[in-house]
Amino acid sequence: MTTIETCGTCLFYESRGSGSPVVRHPIYLRFIIAFWAAPVMTAGHILFAAVTTAYIFVGINLEERDLVNLFGEEYRRHRERVGMLIPWRRSA
Repeated sequence: MTTIETCGTCLFYESRGSGSPVVRHPIYLRFIIAFWAAPVMTAGHILFAAVTTAYIFVGINLEERDLVNLFGEEYRRHRERVGMLIPWRRSA
């Protein structure tokens, strides 16, 4: 069973069963990994990675605030079960 609800630019997706999400923000996680996974880190690249990582965290907080306002208790429960960027499982 899959629930997908959309409103403008936001998308809340929760899959039940074997296709459960591992993290709430997989695209942001991939960006952070890509920014920090350089074989050579110059001072400019470190500055870029740090600033964009901070920017992503600010964006995540704003997005999650909007999702809680939109979906209420359903999204709060989803937040309790699924890690934001670090994949871990919590009991349902």
